Amino acid sequence: MGCQTSPQRKALVETRIQLGLAYLVRGDNEAARRNLQRALALAQKDYRTQLAMTR
Repeated sequence: MGCQTSPQRKALVETRIQLGLAYLVRGDNEAARRNLQRALALAQKDYRTQLAMTR
């Protein structure tokens, strides 16, 4: 991710989590998984990503 600052990284993680959850609601499990995995790669200890991946 290069020179991204912490606020940018947090915003990116938040966006990926929200996208993942939205895709889950719509029933698009593959798109949800992709977005949540990207969030997880950026923030491995974020409980929200880990929790969403269990759905």
